[in-house]
Amino acid sequence: MVAGTWPCVGRDAERARIRDAFESAVDGSGGVVVIAGAAGAGKSHLVQAALGDTEGIEICAAPCRGVTASPFGVVLEALGTSLGELFGPTFRRGSLVEAGAGDVGRVVIAEQLHEHLETRCGSGPVAIVIDDLHVIDAASAEWLVNVAERAASIGVALVVASRPPAAGTPAAHLWDRLAAVATSLELGPLADAAVQELAEWHVGRAIGPELRRVLAATGNVPLLVTALLEALGDDDLVTGPATSDVTATTSARLCDDAPHATLARLRDLDAPARSVLQVVALLQPACTAAHVGQVLGHPIAEVVSTIDHLERIGLVVLRSSHVEMRHDLYRTGALAIMSPAARSALHASAVEVCGALGDPVHVVAHHVVESGVGGERAVDLLVAAARDVVDLDAVHAVELTDRAMELARVAPRELTRVRVRALANLGRTAESEVLVRSLLRDANPLEEAELRRDLALALFQQGRATETIEEMRAALAASSDPSASSRLEAELSFALLLSGDFEGADGIARRAADTGRAIGDIAAVVAAEMVGCLTAHYRNDADRAAELADDIVALAALPEAADAVVYQPWFAASLFRLESDRPELALRINADGRRRVRDGGQLWMLPAYDALDALVALRQGELADAEAAARGALAYGVEDRLGVAVWCHGFLGRIALHRGDVESAEASLERGDRLVAEGRAQLGWEHLALVRAGLLERHGRRGEALAVLREIWELFVALGVASGLQDLVPAIARLAAPLDPELLGDVRAVSERWASELGVPTWRANALVAGGWVDGESSLLGDAAEVYASAGRRLQAASALRSAAELADRIGDDNQATRWRRDAVDALAACGAHGDAAALSASVANDPASGASASRPAGLAPLSKREYAVVELVAAGLTNSEIAEQLYVSRRTVESHVSAAYRKLDVANRVELARRGLGVADRTTT
Repeated sequence: MVAGTWPCVGRDAERARIRDAFESAVDGSGGVVVIAGAAGAGKSHLVQAALGDTEGIEICAAPCRGVTASPFGVVLEALGTSLGELFGPTFRRGSLVEAGAGDVGRVVIAEQLHEHLETRCGSGPVAIVIDDLHVIDAASAEWLVNVAERAASIGVALVVASRPPAAGTPAAHLWDRLAAVATSLELGPLADAAVQELAEWHVGRAIGPELRRVLAATGNVPLLVTALLEALGDDDLVTGPATSDVTATTSARLCDDAPHATLARLRDLDAPARSVLQVVALLQPACTAAHVGQVLGHPIAEVVSTIDHLERIGLVVLRSSHVEMRHDLYRTGALAIMSPAARSALHASAVEVCGALGDPVHVVAHHVVESGVGGERAVDLLVAAARDVVDLDAVHAVELTDRAMELARVAPRELTRVRVRALANLGRTAESEVLVRSLLRDANPLEEAELRRDLALALFQQGRATETIEEMRAALAASSDPSASSRLEAELSFALLLSGDFEGADGIARRAADTGRAIGDIAAVVAAEMVGCLTAHYRNDADRAAELADDIVALAALPEAADAVVYQPWFAASLFRLESDRPELALRINADGRRRVRDGGQLWMLPAYDALDALVALRQGELADAEAAARGALAYGVEDRLGVAVWCHGFLGRIALHRGDVESAEASLERGDRLVAEGRAQLGWEHLALVRAGLLERHGRRGEALAVLREIWELFVALGVASGLQDLVPAIARLAAPLDPELLGDVRAVSERWASELGVPTWRANALVAGGWVDGESSLLGDAAEVYASAGRRLQAASALRSAAELADRIGDDNQATRWRRDAVDALAACGAHGDAAALSASVANDPASGASASRPAGLAPLSKREYAVVELVAAGLTNSEIAEQLYVSRRTVESHVSAAYRKLDVANRVELARRGLGVADRTTT
């Protein structure tokens, strides 16, 4: 019998719960189990036993690797893939636009891994099993939390095992969030009967009282029990007619060893075996016989023989490609009985051996740090490791560069460059700026252009627009590469655009586009014309904006423009078409952009496309769809500098107000304000202003509400920017009518001017709204509602009808007010604005299914039109990714719809949701 091979006893109930989780993957309902217990409690053994019970399920299993782990390492190992397979070349920030998205490396990889997992789940049941969670890396921890929270939606089983995590670690953060969604199994000591069962299985017969006393001294900790039994030699056992036992003398000795039986086993090894075991422990997880032989300088045959012996006595486990310690307590014990000097020497040897054998650079760097060795080679290895993880785990990259700077007498330039990126990715841009300026002091011209661009990106992330522009100009002046110069000009024009210098931005964008055409750099042309499209849009030059919108979409489709994806031309084109009352065209461009950024690996931009979807849905009066898209955008966790997150919080606040949910509106406003205070707001100000004004008005503070909207109005009018004010006019006109006639007149004049200049239906409707309030003609507000509706703006049409009823009330036209009010109630309810509808009619407040779902089967009546479509596709067996492709939205938006359907239909998982969908389908076809 090989030691270490033990039956699973005393854990039948826990084993059944794990089997249930695996079955949840088979039936598609999904489930999460967390197994907690102290070291040696038998967590890993329990999981392995449960795995042996499963059939017909793909098991993706891996242990966390602790200090030698790379970001997402345990996830990649469990899924059997790599970053190279998922992405190809390592990615880094490609443009000023991308810099505005913040630290996106982890977000991009996490999203790709979610896609990978869902594809696997679509092919058959999948269970993810992660052991030793207490030493998980931060990136993997965050990813697993997201999987756990979506387990029911994608039908995956997740089983994790962990010791109680230390406070402040990634595992502790993960642990707290798992508690909300997981079934928890707490493993304590075994029952006496289970310990006796183990002992009798091991010795082959009943055990006597002395041996029972010895085993009790282990505290019934499974690993200590098995370690003590494995340490028993034939000479230790006294065999009687019916039992096996130990002598009193042996009993006394073993009782002393029992609480630390694993250490006792290690001390009993002879010196050669102990040395081999210590090197195996030191080199975990990347350890082979070749590693051990070279570190110790022993013949390979001798090492192999010793490793075989260690496996037979249950201290190591042989895998197909490497050798592992059987348990972490044996690993830590083997290292604990070494002197610090001996450990350092072995780590120093491991640096050379692991490097020569081609181990990952982060593993070699770990040995550099632990060895304490210095020198140029050690610094180079640490820099290489930091470079390898800088866009994935900036915290670890900074730690590695810290160590490298301690070892280097003079920091090499590459070390400083990597540290600049790491600090910038962490948001420590002020420190990054200092380092870049130090490098600039003796930079050559080519390096100066690159460094000044890096500095511009760091300044941009700090919200320092003027200095960003200065450094972009300096980078351009230092650049001698025509292609690089044209792209720098395009990025400079983008920085000018964000600063509000539309004329300067347009001039430089035109020049960059001309240069790009002259040298055949299509990506530079796309980048420049993207800025040109936005500047034309913001300067109310609709014809030029339309021309450039068409041009950049066409150019971006060319094969030679593949790297233009980093400049996101589809976002600019879609935004312009949306503001021009072409929502269907905007959605088509949006879908194309979403597909291109997915194909190009630029997943950091997906939230922006989801946000555009949310704005379209909000204006079209599909509040549930708008909420799903906005929440989907926020779920990526990209804290951008462009304002996409601010935009989404503004949308959610407006949606909450329309529903009468003041508390949620206040929470969205607070989150949006916090991001604005951090300098993360190029978009969304007007939506936050509408939320703030709406909340003030609900508290009877109409004057303050008007002041909030007036500030935004005057700012945008001063800039000459019509975009952004389209949604503001109805609210500011209604509030200004009794409070500020002069402002109301200005709103009318500006709206009429922009209606004439732009020819956009919404501005014609806005002019009618303002005119109706000025003239006291509710019929003009009714006409405005018709124009809004013709432009697809159902929510503004409904609000115009509500304002018509309010105005008719003010002027004493009761019959007209009643008619407008009835129409407004129906229109608002059809949009899902039940709070607004309830304010007009108490009957609507109790009819949440009115309008949009009136023709829907009763079983799915609470769902919005898009939620209903998603449920039908879930029932048809499509995955979230497949549904997203069919509906031209993102997977995150689909997940938001699925979650909303769970809540509204009171179902717990995808299987129940599909059954509800199929049941409704059956009833509607009979």
